[in-house]
Amino acid sequence: MQSEDDVSVNLELDEKSVIAGDRIGGEVQIRSSILGCTVTFESLGIEKVVISGIKDTQITHKSIIYTFKRNLTNETQEADEVFPFSFKLPAFAPSSMSFDNTDHHEQRIKVEITYSIKASIKFENNLLKKTKANLTVHSARIRDESEKSQEASRPLNCCICFTRGAASMSIISTKNLDPLCNSRMINQVIIKSDSNKKLASIVGQYILEFSIKLPNQSIIKVRKALTRTVADIKQILSEQKNNQELIFNFELNKNDREFPKQTPTNDGVYFQSRYFLQVYAVYYIGFRSKILELEQEVFVNLDEENITDRSIRQIDALKHPLQMMEAPIDNAQLYINHNKPN
Repeated sequence: MQSEDDVSVNLELDEKSVIAGDRIGGEVQIRSSILGCTVTFESLGIEKVVISGIKDTQITHKSIIYTFKRNLTNETQEADEVFPFSFKLPAFAPSSMSFDNTDHHEQRIKVEITYSIKASIKFENNLLKKTKANLTVHSARIRDESEKSQEASRPLNCCICFTRGAASMSIISTKNLDPLCNSRMINQVIIKSDSNKKLASIVGQYILEFSIKLPNQSIIKVRKALTRTVADIKQILSEQKNNQELIFNFELNKNDREFPKQTPTNDGVYFQSRYFLQVYAVYYIGFRSKILELEQEVFVNLDEENITDRSIRQIDALKHPLQMMEAPIDNAQLYINHNKPN
């Protein structure tokens, strides 16, 4: 009788980090002294939301992003075989993510989006061995990221009959040169006014807004400040020759302790995560203060390096033709489960 040591199935992926809509290639490598085995390829994307409230209640909602299964062969012919594959992810797939926080009602909110590829070998419907590899998927929005700008303006009046002119502010989201591996975000701020020497303070803060809409439930929203920076106005004025147009940067370091590293800008079936930069410029005009404020959405992606596992044993054996596969969109499933925690 064959023991588990006589059977092995391995997955080798060209990369473990991929953008939705792209193809991911790899090989399923099997070893079995029993011939006539079935080798199966599977892939799954799933969104899961868990809300834990008072009195130990818990509600779990799940959505299948896609599910795919195919037999690579129904009858192995050699003890060692290799099955190369190319699998296309759905273009609409949201980014991999993990979020764990509480709202103002002290409800604990946990959200996960995970993707995986599995391979297994069976003989006469009996499972001999299986293996699994996790994927990090980036939303296709990462391709569309470009420089965006938004502008706000307001008059600087200290009374009806006297004015100091107007002030305008714009925020430009700079495009990352390497959007998959960039731990810093830089946003350029431009303030134009003849009264810039009357600036009393400039404050910028990055905000995370996470909202959940479950069936037959009120919207749950978490909004929190991640970083807050007070600009050095004297230094800005001294370094720039034209005080009527001040140009400076606010920076978000995604390695900061407060930054949720596994929560990118994202859209799921039940949730939405967004990031914003808020900038406040305060002018002292006469005996009054005037506030110029602007909020703009900034795109945040996951920081994930492509790491290929090269420790998998290479098999010099019969190599089958490349199998091209694509996750269908018509088999997405949706199911809801209400239960209490164990």
